[in-house]
Amino acid sequence: MANPTILDTLIVQLATETTWGTPVGTQTVKLMDVLDCTFKPIAERKRLRGRRGTMAPAHTVARQRFGVEGTLKGYASYEDVLYLLEGMCGIATPSGVGPYTRNYAAPAASPVALSGGARARFYTLFYGESGDVRRITSAVLVKLVLEFNEGEEVKYEASFLGKSKDATGTLTALSDRAVNPIYGGDVALYIDAEGGTIGSTQISNLAYSAKLTLDAMRKARRHLGNYYPSRIAETPWDGELDLGFEYDTTIVQAYVADLLDTTKNFSKQVRLKATNGTNILQLDFAGTAEEPGEELGDDDGVGTYDINLKGLNNTTLGNWFKAQVVNGVATVA
Repeated sequence: MANPTILDTLIVQLATETTWGTPVGTQTVKLMDVLDCTFKPIAERKRLRGRRGTMAPAHTVARQRFGVEGTLKGYASYEDVLYLLEGMCGIATPSGVGPYTRNYAAPAASPVALSGGARARFYTLFYGESGDVRRITSAVLVKLVLEFNEGEEVKYEASFLGKSKDATGTLTALSDRAVNPIYGGDVALYIDAEGGTIGSTQISNLAYSAKLTLDAMRKARRHLGNYYPSRIAETPWDGELDLGFEYDTTIVQAYVADLLDTTKNFSKQVRLKATNGTNILQLDFAGTAEEPGEELGDDDGVGTYDINLKGLNNTTLGNWFKAQVVNGVATVA
């Protein structure tokens, strides 16, 4: 009798594709510190019921749509966050000679391309163990969530959709890589006015959580003559930033007053900057609160206040989301 599958022995390997829909056979990177990889194959079939003079529920089955969608979860690191941001925002050209600096931004005038040098990075994703490997062709990121909590490692959740899923392919002998996880203690928070300079006003010893959600609004499109997706459509992005504060009678009390003021909007520029030596993850978000949070929540007896900001284009920032990564990675494999 074969042994049952032990989840901790499974690994995720990626290969960057050149053409969406065309898988790559040899993986180039083993993702580090993956917590979970789940996927749902799409295989829609429908019974067709016609009048055949019988009481049977159906006589024919029609094949309709095929594809795959899934989710990757893990601990974010200064190195592997590149695979997430390049899958969302596009491939960046690094500057510097070590450390290397890469800049990213949400699309402005047009969708992120799926072809060309600066296109979104999409992957042939392999998941499994020797002798039992699942291959996802053309996994393209749809949504990315980065969650920051005090006293914890930063976690990510990346949702993807792909063209197809099969059991073709084998794992490649790839070594573990040294990566530097990002911790809540690495993170500095800055909040500035809508028309101010982002990164000017640090908010210290007040926020205990942050969650950034980016949604590229990518959808699989199917056409006559093909059961599988034949292209990806990308409509305007959306995003939000949740911030959790301890309530105080200066900064947060002023936020609450502004949120309840009928003469103004609560629009801010927020920077989350994680630093560990020469490694940096900097996330810039411009947004507005559409409604106030619950006043004086309870965290172990301490009053709290949560603010939810929805993405809003900011002329000073020149976008509503930008990111910068500084690390020792010369080339994203």
